Amino acid sequence: FFSQPRSRAAMALFVLASAMTLARAVHTPWQHRSPHVAGAARMLRRSAWACRASASDAKDDGVNSDNVASNVAGFTSGGPIFSNPLPRPTGMRVDEIVDFPTRLRFKIIGVADDTFVADIEQICSLSSGHQVTATSLRDNGKYKSITIDLRIDSAQVFYRVYEDVGKDSRVKFMI
Repeated sequence: FFSQPRSRAAMALFVLASAMTLARAVHTPWQHRSPHVAGAARMLRRSAWACRASASDAKDDGVNSDNVASNVAGFTSGGPIFSNPLPRPTGMRVDEIVDFPTRLRFKIIGVADDTFVADIEQICSLSSGHQVTATSLRDNGKYKSITIDLRIDSAQVFYRVYEDVGKDSRVKFMI
């Protein structure tokens, strides 16, 4: 990806999607992770625990340590990935980088069953308010990979698609 020249918007979307995928990987049982994702998830958990430990020290600096600790605890506790999200860094908002409306490509990998593709297409259509325009499918036995082209009208719709697809228990990764 980085060997070819890319626009700033494309790189920012890639980084954002990778962060969301890594966040979902934290809640994936270790048996289903690749070694690289498992290592990254361990590092993320250790960082979160370090933040939690230093949250008590933050009271002296005027920081609300209860918010810091609850955000970190919610992020690493195994709950839904968007139930208690950590604050996004400033300057990384999708609406500042991407001109909406636009067409975006989403790649979703999940447990293969008879209704996975149809259900994911329906979730994406309902979340975005538009029909899925193109779909490609790869079936690798236990898992299916679906690539969807979808019209996205705003940053809120972009985040809603990630949230709604992430709620499906069969979904393992989404980029």
